[in-house]
Amino acid sequence: MGETSFKGKFTRCHKMPVSEMPNGWFVVYYDHIKSKRLRHKVHGQWYIISSKHGSVVRNIRFAATAQLTNAQTTNGPQKIWKARELIWIDWQAWIDLNGRTGQSKAAIDLTFKKVGWFKALLAMPKHPEPAIRLSAALGFLSIMLGVLSILNS
Repeated sequence: MGETSFKGKFTRCHKMPVSEMPNGWFVVYYDHIKSKRLRHKVHGQWYIISSKHGSVVRNIRFAATAQLTNAQTTNGPQKIWKARELIWIDWQAWIDLNGRTGQSKAAIDLTFKKVGWFKALLAMPKHPEPAIRLSAALGFLSIMLGVLSILNS
């Protein structure tokens, strides 16, 4: 794995660890990418998150220990959570990563890899944020109109 890729067994946080989180982002513990310089470089970049059941493409954000562990609540006995084992991700992505079987596992093995620009373009029409889907559709439409104008001249 490269410097910006990582994997592990993750449990989904039930509450959002930061006050404002746009759709299509995910939050993991900052220590998954050791270098502070690299964390700054990849923050907000597109990542493919894969499990044995499927994969999704989302934008990465990092959080500190307290932000993640305070966002994880349980109805049963209190458990001490390790920040490295927690992820906040939208529900749609979590059920995709669980294979849409109707059964969500408490923890699943995930692999995170940075996505290139072409794969990011392909992921935009399926993004959960409507503004990104709309901008992708308008961008595609403008390219098609540009090609048409060149062909008709």
